[in-house]
Amino acid sequence: MSVTKPVAGRVAVARLLAGFMKRGAPLHFERALVGGAPGLLIMADDAVGGGLIGTWSFEVTEAAEPGSDVRLVAIRGVLNPEKLRHLGPLADLSRMREWLTSSRSRTRPAPRARTT
Repeated sequence: MSVTKPVAGRVAVARLLAGFMKRGAPLHFERALVGGAPGLLIMADDAVGGGLIGTWSFEVTEAAEPGSDVRLVAIRGVLNPEKLRHLGPLADLSRMREWLTSSRSRTRPAPRARTT
């Protein structure tokens, strides 16, 4: 599954992110500051060797007044290994592809929540 053009709107973005999780990829998310903004590190599970797959950073609006809602304006993703290498060990994407190909007929347990 790849995204070749910007996706806009709450419903469209929610569906896109849900679609990634439905695929059963052996990955999890870790909260982090990404480029100084709130975000997530997309990490391969230990079952496929671990390592960093990519990052998402979230652009949010400032709260207009205390107690008011903060809204998500944009999600920016980086998957280019050359731009991620300085962050730590990278995932073996070939191994992930093999896992996904060999596991099409089996189901994966529900994703687990991780906190860091």
